[in-house]
Amino acid sequence: EQLMFTDFQIKPRIDEKAFESPTLSPDANPPVANQGSSEEQPSPAVEPVTQSAWRVNQLPDGFVKVLHNRFIKNPSRHVTEHMVFADGLATISVFLERLDGSPAPLLQGSSQLGSMNAFGKLLDGYQILVVGEVPAATVRHFADTIQYVPDTSEAAKP
Repeated sequence: EQLMFTDFQIKPRIDEKAFESPTLSPDANPPVANQGSSEEQPSPAVEPVTQSAWRVNQLPDGFVKVLHNRFIKNPSRHVTEHMVFADGLATISVFLERLDGSPAPLLQGSSQLGSMNAFGKLLDGYQILVVGEVPAATVRHFADTIQYVPDTSEAAKP
């Protein structure tokens, strides 16, 4: 098994309670990650996306969008959109995040770890990151064909 990280954060201190093995009664709720420390950040708020200005044009044969979510890691960061495309065998994740005043992009260009490929680029101030266990040309195709197409129908209304 191989892992590829696109974001890695090191905490300055880990609470000793994180290493304790909990004993649960049959009625108890399972422990929740990031519970108990005031330094911990809450889990990202996630909401399904029904309308988005982001479009991936010219999907490779067989691929369809199966998931589209929007989430915020913390209040100081912009919304990140996450789309998942699948063809029945492979899945591809597309992450879109505005970089206003944010750190440098996570990835520009291609990266590979085993059979996992990633491609990152900037488009109009957004970091686009495409990751999947597919050929490098496929993740590059997704990154190259994504477009931001804002809905102008609201602006055109009197």
